[in-house]
Amino acid sequence: AWYETEGVVDGAWLAASALELLGHASGDEQKLAHHHRRPAMVPGDRGLDAAGWASLLHPDQDPRIDGIWREVVPGLAALHRRDDADVGLNEAKKVDLGRASDELARAFRVAVGALRPDVIPRLFRGKAGTPPRFLPTGPPASIFGRGFEEPLPAGALAFAVGRHVSSYRHAHRVITLLSEPEALESVFEAAVALGLHRAPRSFEQQRMMELLREHLKPQRMAMLEVACARLGTSVDRVDLGTWRRAVELSGNRAGLTLAATLEGATWMLRWSRERQRIPPEDAVDDLLRYWSSGDHVRVRHLLGISVGS
Repeated sequence: AWYETEGVVDGAWLAASALELLGHASGDEQKLAHHHRRPAMVPGDRGLDAAGWASLLHPDQDPRIDGIWREVVPGLAALHRRDDADVGLNEAKKVDLGRASDELARAFRVAVGALRPDVIPRLFRGKAGTPPRFLPTGPPASIFGRGFEEPLPAGALAFAVGRHVSSYRHAHRVITLLSEPEALESVFEAAVALGLHRAPRSFEQQRMMELLREHLKPQRMAMLEVACARLGTSVDRVDLGTWRRAVELSGNRAGLTLAATLEGATWMLRWSRERQRIPPEDAVDDLLRYWSSGDHVRVRHLLGISVGS
């Protein structure tokens, strides 16, 4: 109560989480423990600091789930180079990271060239002025379909680029590796079981746990245990569907930040629906709310982009 009275939100969240772990939290304290995004838990991938990422991400994106994927993704990235016969998994569980065609890569670089070269690296881990070289063929944050139309409305291509590079954030990149919800859930459940030292529920889960253990360094394993412990008593009530939806909306917000125009953003959302699971109308509504928020202005300031650009 003192933390709330004094406005120390992180302290209130920490106290509420401790009470929930002990089983003595009230309804309001449980809600605070589950839904408040503590900025310190949001990774500061180069460029945007923790507060910057907290301003960019959709409120429904649970940072505890982000924390688990952040530790698991390096192992998944190594797995994508192995085929099913090597890893012993069904096709639905296979990790797949394809490369874009030359046409898409060329369009991507054209769009990057139209933007300030020091802006793009701040949305993903990379050297200044160097865009990603390998592009997934069809992640939710992809640029657009191969048969795209020209000319594009102002800001449309910049929106697509911003949405794409946001997927290179460690906690987001799993979407480029696991395209189906079933695969996402199975890997997440295996990671949680591994982090909490639980017995596997099936042969498939046991095999995935073995693969993760094989490809994660000891330091990653230790951090995975910490990330899983943060789930507390809600470990069996994780809503990956809501998280997945929030990640897509966060990518749209990154795109709007670079596009600086609602026209190009809304056009791209309505035209390019490949692998998108959110109706364009809902995505546009979220962008309208974000556009008029202080978070949008804060992120553009951190990236060094003027609102009128």
